Amino acid sequence: MDQKWAPIFRSIMEETSKKFDEYRGFASSFHPKPLQIIIKTDLHESKWWWNTDKKVEEIVDYVEAIIDIKREELAVEKIPLDIIVRGENNKQLN
Repeated sequence: MDQKWAPIFRSIMEETSKKFDEYRGFASSFHPKPLQIIIKTDLHESKWWWNTDKKVEEIVDYVEAIIDIKREELAVEKIPLDIIVRGENNKQLN
């Protein structure tokens, strides 16, 4: 499973780093299921939470689009997954 997803993970890392200045890293885990795709960022919660929420939503939508395109291109079957965006101090933002 990991080998089939390796090119997708590489695309997520490369394309997300080009699009979002806040991006600082990537991780994934197949255990426990479902697949977890973790996007590490420099985002932090603020009193204006809607700014952070909007940026998190943009990142998730962008990563989903990359996955859809690459999965179809590589004929990788669709599996359940969670996209997790982490901010400062490794705190989950979504």
